[in-house]
Amino acid sequence: MGSSTSQHAGGISDDSLSSLIVTALLLFFFFGLHNLLQEAIMSFEGFKFGLMLGYLEVLGVTVFTFVERRCFSGSNVVVGGSGGNVG
Repeated sequence: MGSSTSQHAGGISDDSLSSLIVTALLLFFFFGLHNLLQEAIMSFEGFKFGLMLGYLEVLGVTVFTFVERRCFSGSNVVVGGSGGNVG
């Protein structure tokens, strides 16, 4: 019996492609929302820490990326398109 999902070039199924599209759209939505909130914070009267806000954002991304890689290294994450697991 055949599968109900079709395969696209590169072996991507319809379900995987749909998940990728939804994830990408949500990523853009939340990134845009983040930028709007950051601009709102920087427009407060007397707010003088714009550069520091940027540095803290980079620090937060760096720290949580490190934590994610340490705590979830056994998950099915594809690195470099090789199809292998991280770890």
